[in-house]
Amino acid sequence: MAEYYTPGRAVAAAFRLGQSVLREYLKGSGIQPGHADFLYVVSKMEGITQRELSEVMMVSRPAVAQTAKSLEEAGLIQRTPSATDGRAVNVFLTERGRALAPVLDEAFERLTAVHEAALTQRENQELKKCLTSTVNALLAEHERLTDTMER
Repeated sequence: MAEYYTPGRAVAAAFRLGQSVLREYLKGSGIQPGHADFLYVVSKMEGITQRELSEVMMVSRPAVAQTAKSLEEAGLIQRTPSATDGRAVNVFLTERGRALAPVLDEAFERLTAVHEAALTQRENQELKKCLTSTVNALLAEHERLTDTMER
């Protein structure tokens, strides 16, 4: 089994398992793990634009637009045209969405506690450093590939 777990596979497995745990933490709330990150970011950054959400969450703009549409239809968010940029759309939680913010906070706090308890403080710091380097390398590769594809 150890040969199977390259760093990338281990990160992917940790993500999938984390989503499964998050699903259990959110059971009964009506929030799906795929929507939880989106709602959590909006709850912390009310009025964020969809473009900014794409950058913060490191997902494509079409994925943000699709999630936003789904959450708006569910009555959890409201999208409004930006007063300062005619092309931008700001995202806000509705009252129903705000009522779920404490549930999201607790679920993410619990998940973070599980992650952090698995390692020492020093190991957590080192893991953060390593993952940040990996994310930066992947971002650079993504930009290189998308720049090449746009030519």
